[in-house]
Amino acid sequence: MLDRHGLEMHGEGSRVVDFDRGFEFLGHLFVRSMTLKRVADPEEEALEAMRGLAARDAAKAEEVRAAEVLEEDELARGYDRGQRILHVVGAGRRLALRNLSFTVTGEDSRELLAIAHTRVDRIELGPGAEVETEAIRHALASDTDFAFVNGEGETLGWLSPPSFRRAGLHLAQAKVALDSALAADLARRIVEGRLRNERAQLHRLNRRVSDPEVIVATKTLGRMIRKLPEARDVDALRGAEGAAGAIYWPALGRLAAVAPQPFRRLRPAGDPLNATINYLTALLARDIRAALLSRGLHPGIGALHAASDRGEACVWDLMEGFRAPLTEGLAVSLFNQGRLDADMFSGREDGTMWIGPEARRAIIEGYETAAARRLKSPHSGRKRSWRVLMEEEAGAYGAHCRAPKSQPFQPQVIDH
Repeated sequence: MLDRHGLEMHGEGSRVVDFDRGFEFLGHLFVRSMTLKRVADPEEEALEAMRGLAARDAAKAEEVRAAEVLEEDELARGYDRGQRILHVVGAGRRLALRNLSFTVTGEDSRELLAIAHTRVDRIELGPGAEVETEAIRHALASDTDFAFVNGEGETLGWLSPPSFRRAGLHLAQAKVALDSALAADLARRIVEGRLRNERAQLHRLNRRVSDPEVIVATKTLGRMIRKLPEARDVDALRGAEGAAGAIYWPALGRLAAVAPQPFRRLRPAGDPLNATINYLTALLARDIRAALLSRGLHPGIGALHAASDRGEACVWDLMEGFRAPLTEGLAVSLFNQGRLDADMFSGREDGTMWIGPEARRAIIEGYETAAARRLKSPHSGRKRSWRVLMEEEAGAYGAHCRAPKSQPFQPQVIDH
């Protein structure tokens, strides 16, 4: 090839070089896709700086590859974390796009994180954080949901790719919701799961304390569970759930040092424990919504909760069994373990609570840790993370709607 052009390769003076490491040629510096004119000073630092940048990028890429290998290995062994969430909630954080990867920068424009879209299923953008248009476009193109949240963790809105839902399954949901007997049967299963998990959560939190009033509350909840078959319709079941709450909430508050006594459930929150439960509940609601959509269910058609305009009755139905372990019990544990403190919150003039950035971080980290834990699934019989279990639960809910007699819904319970 060279001979045709009158050229000859000089063996001793030639070598193979790597663009990533950089090299000099004809008075120019070449590193990756960049070219700089060489300065007179042979000790000029630009090349080394660029080589350092390339080395850091290569190290990040290697970390990503290692994480992907670990994830593939876990999947091969039957472990699936479920949906992966990127939380961008700190003030001054900015979500952008670089080389088809999402990046997060801080107030000083320093890159804090770069992650491929293949490793993100949902992005949650909190107050004070910004996002570039290209990152939004890439999220839509890569089927990555966006949730915009406020300082209390509530969902302000969604940005999602177009979804093609299953009309047949939606009609099956509607049939159950509109048939009083079918709706009552499914609602009873949901309420029983909720009450069993409330009782189990009180048992667990009370192991070391042995508060006698909490013990009485768990026994009372047990009697209420046994009486659920007597509830003839959905309204009666809602009443039973409300009566159980009147027993459950004061008992839960006795197990948290920061809770006002007697503890009452408040929305909006007027104390740190309620504020934390509300924030965790919003996180759970977004996870449940994603699970429902992944299984083709309509989020607005439920059995225990009545369908309403702009409401998500099915999301609220499926949340019931997950509330005690992933929101209420977790909130108490975060305070009891010292990961949250009342000083991280402050009251507003209207009586509501402001959640400080340190508290938001602790709440999100606590939830992510809890959601990654594994337990035995009643649906597959295998150990699943909570997020994967949510998807299995959504699938079981849909199967019940299609065939209530042959595939009855059995929610996850933790009080075996």
